Amino acid sequence: ENTFKTGQQKLKGEAEIMARGVSLLKKDIVQADSNRILIKKIGFESIHNKAAVLWKIIKEFGFNLAQCDCIIEVMNGQSGKRFLSGSHQLVVDRQHFLINLLEESWEEIEIDSNQTSIQLGSLKMKINKLSGFDLSRDQSEAMLDVTNLKFPLTWRKWKPGDYFYPLGMEHKRKVSDFLIDEKVSVSHKDFVTVLVSEGQICWVVGYRIDNRYKLTPKTISAILFSLL
Repeated sequence: ENTFKTGQQKLKGEAEIMARGVSLLKKDIVQADSNRILIKKIGFESIHNKAAVLWKIIKEFGFNLAQCDCIIEVMNGQSGKRFLSGSHQLVVDRQHFLINLLEESWEEIEIDSNQTSIQLGSLKMKINKLSGFDLSRDQSEAMLDVTNLKFPLTWRKWKPGDYFYPLGMEHKRKVSDFLIDEKVSVSHKDFVTVLVSEGQICWVVGYRIDNRYKLTPKTISAILFSLL
């Protein structure tokens, strides 16, 4: 009986040491950034059982040990590899493992001319019609000339083949190339959306409006789209 108690005591001690060790490791390599968890890949360089340690850190998000084996296998390969649990997505980025909560729906939605707020996935947007206006330089806002907009507008995720005329440019640019120019990370690209009027992109949401929809001296009325 004493031997059994001693064995139990040792196991409890080892479990406590492991829990404290994982807790310290988390402090060093895990950080929260708005709706994401970032885990520094560099923190695994000196760890021998990488998959087991990663599992200890991310099992609370629903990932299993087999997935952690696969994640470690590709950690130094091409960025952008994705893994899904029942509730979360993990993306292998250049320097981090990035974990996002899977959102309800990113299906494209229509915006009527009388709407004042709308939601797509985890993004929320407020819509205000303006009579007087000062140009905003905030990237989370887009002030567009109402005359050029054809309702209903469409709000959706960007897709390959999309192009627009970035503000200040007279020639078109693929959204994919624009996002590379803006140094948008692989994980962020998945959540970039566009506002579309009759098939034409008028705002790469949160980044740049289209030159064709900008305010001019002839603008009579404008509409302000603001990400919340």
